[in-house]
Amino acid sequence: MRIIGLDVGRGSAVLCCLDKFPINIQQYYKKLKRSQQFITVKCNEAGVDKLLSTQPDGIVIEPTGH
Repeated sequence: MRIIGLDVGRGSAVLCCLDKFPINIQQYYKKLKRSQQFITVKCNEAGVDKLLSTQPDGIVIEPTGH
């Protein structure tokens, strides 16, 4: 299963592809941040196309800032 974690900001969104739910989300985030596995897209048609090109089974939107 391919899940996209999505954080939408002003004019752009940051996404991360997950194949399983991490046990410790903050630790997993720090590991991914160092390995630069985040994708930043603009909030426009090209950004939506890039998001859809990842072929997600589901998308989880981050609502709190973490």
